[in-house]
Amino acid sequence: MLIPKIVSPFYFSKTFYILLLAGGIGCQNSNSQNKMPDLNEFKKVEPTETVQAASPVKATNPVQPSSTELNTQSTTASATPQAKADSTPKPAPKPKQKAPKTKVKPKTAAILFEKTTYNFGEITEGDIIKHKFKFKNTGNAELVIKSASASCGCTDPSYPFLGIPPGEEGFIGVSYNSVSKDGPQKPEVTIKTNASDHAFVLYLEGDVVAKPKKEKTTENIDSSGLTKN
Repeated sequence: MLIPKIVSPFYFSKTFYILLLAGGIGCQNSNSQNKMPDLNEFKKVEPTETVQAASPVKATNPVQPSSTELNTQSTTASATPQAKADSTPKPAPKPKQKAPKTKVKPKTAAILFEKTTYNFGEITEGDIIKHKFKFKNTGNAELVIKSASASCGCTDPSYPFLGIPPGEEGFIGVSYNSVSKDGPQKPEVTIKTNASDHAFVLYLEGDVVAKPKKEKTTENIDSSGLTKN
């Protein structure tokens, strides 16, 4: 459409009227949609309780805790870990093991001889030899000599019939008779005690020399009573 070069005043007035009419209809529709609510519909709600104005808080000096409170706090702080430690479950106690019983050694006697052999050297046949075999009870019980026996009749032993206390000493007496003996000799004496099951053996040893023989003198006697030289 070609726009006329000359626009008449009537054309402008008509166009303005159409735009104004269209704008009025649009405003009416918008007013109907966006109608403001009536303020009279809302009732005024009066507060039932009056709010008191908060009074200004005065600044006060901070209260310092006393020494008792400090001690209480420190005690509580120190007790807290201990309480936690106590609250932890403790392991079940192990059964006590019985201590091994120490064996008590029974009291026993013991015999110790200074020497078990006596050498009497060289003697003449018929000589008598006497000797004492000393001993000591080294045990912790009383020593008892049960018996003493010789290997031959030429030897005669003797022993104490009373018990020998621990640490005490005693002796076995032996008498040897060399009658009718000749050459090397070694008689034995067997001792039995409560110190041991086996017997103790004592020895005598030496040489026996025979006695020299005496020469016999003969005399010729005459029947007449005269002696012939």
